[in-house]
Amino acid sequence: MKREISSRQLITSEELQAWLTAKLKQIEDCEECSVGGILLLQQPDAFGCNWSDSVVLSSGGVPVDYVWPHMTRIIAEARLRFNLRESVQNRAF
Repeated sequence: MKREISSRQLITSEELQAWLTAKLKQIEDCEECSVGGILLLQQPDAFGCNWSDSVVLSSGGVPVDYVWPHMTRIIAEARLRFNLRESVQNRAF
């Protein structure tokens, strides 16, 4: 199902990083994890999301194979909820 861009809340990359990190820290043993490196796409994808699902994950010493399945679910939720309101200089090519 295609989601329209207008149905997403526009936030900054810093706000998105904070949201993703806060959600991840709610997971047991992920209290020291954090997310960064959000990239704006040149154009929204087929689902209307304008940021890449490839993020920089700092696992805080927790095995990535434990953290990543949680991160994947959190990213999927965020891509349905948020778009970035950033300038062209932060776009992924």
